[in-house]
Amino acid sequence: MTSDNPVQDRIWELQDAERDALALLDRALHLARRLTTTGLGNLRQPWAALANRAVRLAVAFHYRAERAAADLDDFINHLERQGR
Repeated sequence: MTSDNPVQDRIWELQDAERDALALLDRALHLARRLTTTGLGNLRQPWAALANRAVRLAVAFHYRAERAAADLDDFINHLERQGR
């Protein structure tokens, strides 16, 4: 979305970043779940290591979503302070 207002554009950008990170987090966790049930306990298969990497990726996306949410809060707080 784009508007004539750069402030609104920034808010939408931060909201989109958070939503995208949460979607990637969900996909990474879903992949990790699939990988842990695929090996059926066969430790010779690389599924456990791949699932571990998927969980690490999910954690990174979680941090990205948290950072976007914090940036959005900081931006809105800044705007509110300027409005006083």
